[in-house]
Amino acid sequence: MKKKVLFINTRLIYPVNGGRKVVLYNYCKGLNEKFNCAIDILTFLDSGDRQHLDNQPEFINLKGVLKTPSLLEKIYNVLINSIIRRKWPIQVSLYYSRNAQKQVNKYIEENTPDIIICDMARMAEYVVNCKENSFKKILDMDDLLSKRYKRQLGSEELGGEAIGEYINKIPKRFRGILNVNIFMKKILNLECGLLEKYEIRLKNYFDKYIFVSPIEAEEYNKLCCFDKADYVTIGVDYEYYSKELNNEKKKEIIYLGNMNISHNKKAVEFFINNVLEDIINKDNEIIFKIVGKCDDQNYMNKIMANRNVIMTGEVDDIRVHVQQGLVSVAYLTYGSGIKTKILETLAMGVPVITNSIGAEGIKIDTKSGLIVENEISKIANIVLNLIEDKELNNELSIKGKKFISENYRWSNTLERFSNII
Repeated sequence: MKKKVLFINTRLIYPVNGGRKVVLYNYCKGLNEKFNCAIDILTFLDSGDRQHLDNQPEFINLKGVLKTPSLLEKIYNVLINSIIRRKWPIQVSLYYSRNAQKQVNKYIEENTPDIIICDMARMAEYVVNCKENSFKKILDMDDLLSKRYKRQLGSEELGGEAIGEYINKIPKRFRGILNVNIFMKKILNLECGLLEKYEIRLKNYFDKYIFVSPIEAEEYNKLCCFDKADYVTIGVDYEYYSKELNNEKKKEIIYLGNMNISHNKKAVEFFINNVLEDIINKDNEIIFKIVGKCDDQNYMNKIMANRNVIMTGEVDDIRVHVQQGLVSVAYLTYGSGIKTKILETLAMGVPVITNSIGAEGIKIDTKSGLIVENEISKIANIVLNLIEDKELNNELSIKGKKFISENYRWSNTLERFSNII
């Protein structure tokens, strides 16, 4: 008999056009195909999601769209539960709706699921506030958000995107203040403190906790003095990404990432300001190409005003652009969890240079094809060497593809669900 699993999600998991969607989509698919689970979904919608509702994959059952909290409910939640009581992080206050809670309760009463999986800490209250307690409760934390925010606080300039994709849940009339650096730092500092306390408090409400990084699963176990946290690391559709499209290699350095996300913006700006000039002064034919969605045309214009920099914006097939490059950089100034873009780039046969933040959680060894270097002064020479030394470049390309094939196929990484469900 199939186990019935309910996912309570912050966003529609299809189409698969973002890092978190990749994870949720493959978790659902894997639980259905590998573990014979029936997958039901209750979900909030992001902007543009509604037009895709009818295109659901055959391995899920969309049971309903959750009702978003009203403006007054959001204001009440933030004011009372986040600022006065210091009970919820701001993101929890922005996602919690009493009407949505009624939808969740009604589903549980009518369908009696065996397992409920909440998508990130911001959705946890929908299980915490359930009266019914007969199902297994799993919190898919993704990564330790408080750790990510702590690292962000060290950044000199912060914009509204620093708080992540839940910025879209903040009423538009209040978003302008988030682009004022001093206010953003105060808000992020508040959210970081609230999240630290909330992440610990959640240890009392769930049977299992999932992280994408084994490092953060271990950190959470130590923090909570238990062994309930496990990891299901990010996988890669290896057959898709490793397929060679016969692109002619160009003197291009690739950065792959969604440029609406703050850690990608900061990484790109850091590379341009601290490394790129040294590279093109030695070889002015080299291009820094940024591949990924960017909705801010002003930002694109600002970045492309730099010498030898181009941005593609959102593309139909990232492989066409990434595989043309000779090397990829992912020198991150903050972030947490495993970076999908690094695994996908290695699968495409392009050597990657990153730092310890970018490599966090990845099982690195001499056979990985991944170069980890924290000294920024060395990056330019490493990039130039990989562009000039075709034999070394090809060696790392082969190693990277083999490393992903052996360690990060979804068929392998999803096996860890056997420890969780």
